[in-house]
Amino acid sequence: MNKRVLCTAVGLLALSTASATVAVAQAPKSTNHADVASSIIANPKFKSAAAIFDRDHEKIVSELIEITEIPSPPFKEKVRAEAYRKKLADLGLSNVEIDEEGNVLAIRKGTASDGKFVAVIAHLDTVFPEGTEVKVRREGTKLMAPGIGDDAKGLTAVLAYLRAMDEAKIQTKDDILYRPQFLRHRIEAYAARAADGSWLCRTAFGV
Repeated sequence: MNKRVLCTAVGLLALSTASATVAVAQAPKSTNHADVASSIIANPKFKSAAAIFDRDHEKIVSELIEITEIPSPPFKEKVRAEAYRKKLADLGLSNVEIDEEGNVLAIRKGTASDGKFVAVIAHLDTVFPEGTEVKVRREGTKLMAPGIGDDAKGLTAVLAYLRAMDEAKIQTKDDILYRPQFLRHRIEAYAARAADGSWLCRTAFGV
């Protein structure tokens, strides 16, 4: 298997959903999701973004290692949160901030300006206690460290597809709210879901 497959697949999963708003806005309304997905994949801008993932493979891996090696034990995510806030600000997003609970917030503006937005959520913390060694070690093409898959890779994928969307000039209809979040908010979300049987965040991107 090509060593670029994993990072490309993770990024394209996020990119394909985020760019769906554009495809739907430009094409007749369709309830056939397979057709919508096919139209997105066939779009030259999507193809350009996919090529960017392949080109930037080493950069994505380096950033994954960097984020993983910032300790972020439960309820002590401040250092990683600040590092991630700076990365989002450097990408030119608006309203970049860390709220009173420690969540990092940022907005990529869409074209509609109607107040609607889609939330993209990852989490900053790991489940490992303070003092855990988080140095990434390589074994061939494998990277291993506590928290690298949960959720350093998610945080890295968000940055990767933001860069790809910008370079490929992909513009969404709705705003996209990025919210790498603090552990307590996830606990509250799971509790609310258990209570009423519904997800708190809508994750469909205009399809």
